[in-house]
Amino acid sequence: MRWTVLVIILVYVLEVIFGLTYIVLVLNGVYPQNVPFKPWPVLLNIPLVLVLFDLDLSKRYNLRSGRKYARKVLHSVGLFCGGVGDVTFKVIPNSNFWFIFGAIFFLGGHLFYLMSYWPRKGFQSVQQLLINIFLLLVVIFGIFCVAFDNLAGDTFMKFGLWIYLAIEGSMVIFLATQPKDQNYCKNCRRIGIAGSILFFFSDVIIILNQGRKKRILFTDPLVMITYYLGQSLLAYGTRERTCFEMKQSKTQEYVNFGQESNSKYKSLNDDTTSADHIV
Repeated sequence: MRWTVLVIILVYVLEVIFGLTYIVLVLNGVYPQNVPFKPWPVLLNIPLVLVLFDLDLSKRYNLRSGRKYARKVLHSVGLFCGGVGDVTFKVIPNSNFWFIFGAIFFLGGHLFYLMSYWPRKGFQSVQQLLINIFLLLVVIFGIFCVAFDNLAGDTFMKFGLWIYLAIEGSMVIFLATQPKDQNYCKNCRRIGIAGSILFFFSDVIIILNQGRKKRILFTDPLVMITYYLGQSLLAYGTRERTCFEMKQSKTQEYVNFGQESNSKYKSLNDDTTSADHIV
């Protein structure tokens, strides 16, 4: 087992430890001691995306994706913004300034995600894109029909939540309507799409729970689990190009090995035939 795999496993273990610690502290009403634990399950994905996912593969297989950092850098900036937003939301409870400050960072993180997922070769199809946009709008409209009366009376807040959900839901659309070329790992892309859905779902739970006299059961752990898991799956999905190139390189290695074996076998047969003629 290579050292990079061990480091990746260690990072995931740390994410789980920090995440579970934060959830347990929240459930027990421990504040502000819980704040330092909240952002690390998100921030620890940055070294995975920028370095660890591709380091060993790039060296071993000489992958081109190891030098194509645009998408990875944008995604990492989005992760950093999310981590800052996690902290600032909790610095001073019920503070409009810190709430807005954190919301700006969260929104910035989503915008960086959108730039990261914007298809470089156009969308899969305009028809599919329009269908996905329509479905997203239906989902958001349904959410606000359920939660509208429970939301704060501030019209600006309600409108802002509409915009926020629309931008966050666009991540799902962009990932789901990527062009169907053959230069990506389908499983990695599916994992990324699943992560974007979980990320979206975590904020939907928060909105549905706003202003309710009877809170949804296990709201806090459910929100944080779907949020952390969604971020991790999105980060893993960034390796879809590298994973594909790795498989291509492995296939080429097998082909080269087979050709080399056939060449040696043919050479050995020629030597044997020559020896028989001499005898």
